[in-house]
Order: sequence, then C-alpha cells, then structure tokens
Amino acid sequence: MFHKIVKSQQGFTIVELLTVLVIISVLTTISIVAYGGAKHRARLARIKTNVGEIAIALDNYQMDKSGKYPALTVYHNTLPPTDPPRLFGYTTTPNPPSDPIPGIPVTVKRLGNAIIGGGPPLVDTGNPLQDDFYRDTNPIEVSFFRNRQNEIQWGGDPDDFTGAMNPVDQLARNGQLNAYPPNPLAGPGIPMVNIAHMLYEYDTQTNDFSFVEFTVNATGETRMGLCAARPTAGGFYEPIDIIWNEDTYPQGDFAYIPMEFTSEQGTYCSGYWIISYGDLSTLENSDYNKFALNKDLYEYDSNYTNWPNLPWPYGDGIASTPPALNSVEYEIKRLVQGALEIRATIFEDQLRESFF
Repeated sequence: MFHKIVKSQQGFTIVELLTVLVIISVLTTISIVAYGGAKHRARLARIKTNVGEIAIALDNYQMDKSGKYPALTVYHNTLPPTDPPRLFGYTTTPNPPSDPIPGIPVTVKRLGNAIIGGGPPLVDTGNPLQDDFYRDTNPIEVSFFRNRQNEIQWGGDPDDFTGAMNPVDQLARNGQLNAYPPNPLAGPGIPMVNIAHMLYEYDTQTNDFSFVEFTVNATGETRMGLCAARPTAGGFYEPIDIIWNEDTYPQGDFAYIPMEFTSEQGTYCSGYWIISYGDLSTLENSDYNKFALNKDLYEYDSNYTNWPNLPWPYGDGIASTPPALNSVEYEIKRLVQGALEIRATIFEDQLRESFF
C-alpha cells in the first residue's frame, strides 16, 4: 500500500514577511547610524592628527631657529581695501610703512600673520586661495600672501613657474611644510587655514609696541590685536562673525595664536596656542565652551569669568580680574567657543588645571 506524499504549497504569511522587513530595516538603520558615527569620529580624529602634523612642523622650525617659533611678519599686514566699502571688511588706524627704504628711517612697522595655511605648492589647483598663496601669475597685482620686495625668483625650470615669489607662511617658506594638511570637512584638496588674524605695530625708534585695534565694518565692533578672519584670494583676511553659527563656524580649520614675543619686533615667539575646530556638533558640545563668552548673551560663564589669565601685553596678568574688553585675551575667549582641541606650548597650566 502506497501513501501519497502531498507537498505543502504554503509560503510565508504577510505577517512573517513584514516582520522580516522590519528587522532588516532596523538593522540597516543601526548600520547606517553606526557608520555615520564612525565616519564623524574619524573626521574629527583626522583634524586632531592634522594639527599634530602642524605642531611637528612648528617644533622643527623652532629647532632651526634656536628655540623660537614663528610669530608675525612685515609682509602680511595689509587689510582688505575699503574703497568701495566692504560689508565684511575691517579698518584700523592708517597703515604705516612696513618695509624700510634705504636711507629713510622707518618709525612704525606693522606686522601680520606669519602662519597662514594653504597649499599645495606650484600646482594650478583651481582654488583661488591656494593659487594666490603659492603663485603670482600677475606681476602687477601683488598678493600679500607672498613676498615680492627684495625676493629672489624661483629658477628657470618651467615647472617652477618662473616669476613666482616665496610664500609668506613661515613653515612653507622654510620647508617645514610643503603644504598644509587637507581640511577633512572641506572639499577635496582644500587645505587647512589659520583663522586667527593678528596685527601688531612696532616703533623702530623707541622700541615701543602695541596691538592694533580692528573695527569690523559690518557690526562696528572692535577687536584688539586679534580678529577671527579667513584668508581669501588677493592676500587679504575677511573677518568672520565671532558668534559662531552654521555659516560662520570655521569647520576643520585652526587658529594659531603666537604668545610671548622674544623681542619687541614680534617676529618670533616663545610659544603658541593652536585651537582646532570640528563640525557643527563640536560647536554645540565642545568641552571648551565653558571658557568661552556665551555665544548668545555675550556673558561669561560665572565659573570661568577670569579665564584666561595672560600677562601683559595679552592681558593684565591679574588672576582675580576678567579679561578686559580691549585685550588679546578677551579675543582668545571668543575664539575658544566650539573648540575641538587646544594645543598649548606656553601657559599650559591653565588648561591642565581646568580639565584635570
């Protein structure tokens, strides 16, 4: 006797299919979120690593310069033109002569950033800042990111773009960096730049010196000696609104602040702070926000009212008083809003004592 085997034709039920689809959807979402988080952390880690590369280049520089770090230079000291008026430009007292003319004594020299950022060298990148920083294709319109006066041109090899002058940036000029590391949060090949623009004046006859006061045209606010600004084509710095938001926050860039000049001329310094910036989540959640001016109310966090305590001429050096409005340390307090990391080779104890 034979039994007929009946094959079941029953498949998955709708409930079972929906359950499987829901599980796949949940797992996919978890994977995407995990991947996005890992990618986000990797980019922030890359920024820290890149700033570490800049710090190594600075250490190599100071070993070549008897322990001195780059501070300021007479070449890069000119503000954006104000005729016609520029909404985001800024003005100061009249710009004094910066380069001595043989036989004519100079009373006041004005100095600006010796660390700018940029790169890579000697290639047509299509990026105005990079090309302007490393090349001069117009012999008449001088870029202030390059030295032209009294400079020796690069040699006759066509690949060297004969006629281009040496970069102002001291790490590029002295060979410590051929190009600044790329900004992981910017477009492909876009380098990191220094968004802390400093201006300083030195009287050659009296050895007197002082920081220059900026007036930001768009807001009428003043900045003493230090202004958040981005280097742009033409060799100028365009001010950035220091109340960071999604449009102004310098994602992936850094602020180089030279401190304790080794002479009145301001060419070299004993140490520096580098503030690095992450993405918009860093702006909101930075551990350093407790030091900063409140970005909405412009008031101090009461627990850190007197931070930082820097000596003259950056501040008054009095630990019991908050940074004065017209001081460099007040501007530093603005700049730490949204910081990803601060590297300090001088006055480090303030950071250590605050975090540990």
